[in-house]
Amino acid sequence: MKKTLVALAIAGAFTGAAFAQSSVTLYGIADVGFQSVDYERGGVSSVTGVQSGIRNGSRWGLRGSEDLGGGLRGIFQLENGYQVDTGTINQGGRMFGRQAYVGLAGGFGTVALGRFATIGSGTGAFDMISDIDPFYTGYGPAGMQSSLSEAGSLRVDNGFLYRTPNIGGFQAAWVHSFNFNGAEAAGNGNNLRVDSVGASFGAGPFYGAITYLIGKFPNVTTGTRPSDEKLLQVGATYDLKVVKLHGAYADEKNVRSTLISAVGATAEGTDAKAWMLGLSVPFGPLSSKFMASYQNRDGKNQTIGTTNFNADRKTWGIGYEYMLSRRTYLHAFYADTSGSNTLKVGTSATDFANQKVYSLGATHFF
Repeated sequence: MKKTLVALAIAGAFTGAAFAQSSVTLYGIADVGFQSVDYERGGVSSVTGVQSGIRNGSRWGLRGSEDLGGGLRGIFQLENGYQVDTGTINQGGRMFGRQAYVGLAGGFGTVALGRFATIGSGTGAFDMISDIDPFYTGYGPAGMQSSLSEAGSLRVDNGFLYRTPNIGGFQAAWVHSFNFNGAEAAGNGNNLRVDSVGASFGAGPFYGAITYLIGKFPNVTTGTRPSDEKLLQVGATYDLKVVKLHGAYADEKNVRSTLISAVGATAEGTDAKAWMLGLSVPFGPLSSKFMASYQNRDGKNQTIGTTNFNADRKTWGIGYEYMLSRRTYLHAFYADTSGSNTLKVGTSATDFANQKVYSLGATHFF
């Protein structure tokens, strides 16, 4: 699935010393399909066309490792997100916006510095939550990211990460961001600091994970700042072979558009509780399968200015993946969401509420 570009050991030029063996791997995903979205809202037209990133966000990346001896390795990963349908870059035009880090790995676990997806983000090298969703936190509103805030591919800049080794199926991880987005400002109180922690356990047919995120907002005026955003997620799967069961729950406090719009804001966010129940059924060659889930988000009303927003939402989705090979999938899904608002507290055509989505596409891993 991955093509190794460079794997070499180089004799050093300094008194016969030799550099340790190292490797760099190019990898990626190209995902594209036909998609139709009926927004079911007055004044918002439906959209039909070619869309990138249906099952998975399209990406390419470089992953490297150097053997430093004694079980210690130097590691790095640089990952770019892009659109197959337009050739443009995602994540606000960042060259490596999906993740970018350098670190060390060994018997103690992994430590790294850089830009990371959070532990409960549903994406990235250190995520613990995506496998709990039958739709892998993909497939548009069918994925549980439409109801669970952190699972919506949340990423942080200026991060420090530690992940334990896997001990008998148990693993834990922590990401601390000194400033969520962009370079750090002078004074800790002027940065949006984020802590994301998680733990997972897998044994036999069972897998479970719990994640918790705290966003500490910067000062708005001297000595004053909004309340912390707190996102708790817990979920599990159980594989009965003929069917795999999926479930997740979230308890969220002071949600602010998953942190992004909070910088400089004075209004408090909104609270919510959300859950997802789903299943996946093997059918067809290799790991082909049917997927289905139902989600409910019970959000507390929030007033901004003179407008009251209701963040309640219900979502159900069905889908099928047909594996032509281990690297090439065909897929189709349908999702239906109803509710008077979304996580973003807005009414734009890109929000998840009150829409029906149909899609047929393909994904290739390289």
